[in-house]
Amino acid sequence: MGAIGAVLGVVGGVMQGVAGMQAHEAEAQAHEYNAAVAVRNKEIIRQQGEAARNEQAIANWREEQSIRGQIAYTGLTFTGSSTDYFLDLIKGNQQSLQIIDYKTQLAMLEQDDKFNTEKMGASSEKSAGQWSLVSGILSGAKSGLDYATSRVT
Repeated sequence: MGAIGAVLGVVGGVMQGVAGMQAHEAEAQAHEYNAAVAVRNKEIIRQQGEAARNEQAIANWREEQSIRGQIAYTGLTFTGSSTDYFLDLIKGNQQSLQIIDYKTQLAMLEQDDKFNTEKMGASSEKSAGQWSLVSGILSGAKSGLDYATSRVT
């Protein structure tokens, strides 16, 4: 009967270690999935930023052409205050595009950070799973040895 108890202790420890390893592997897979989502989201953000920038550029162009037409219609020339106004408008329009680019880059950096964090989490979980398996095996071996030595004395 002593041998059976020792074997059961070892088997129980191994099963505990395997279960722990599987739990950590599931967590690692969740982190890997989240990392993949971050990559996908970054591409979506890039595409959205590009579309917003193009839309704004078209709106800016239309506004600039409208102002040109209004100035030409009134018979003014592109000198003095009309030129100053138009140059200010162009500068503001360029800034609006820069703001879109900046916000897009920030959102993409956020996804890079999420990707890196998730990859680190996956790596940690995989390591923890391996240590959980080793720990379970050692615990089972100790339990088996303890049971066997308690029967001897």
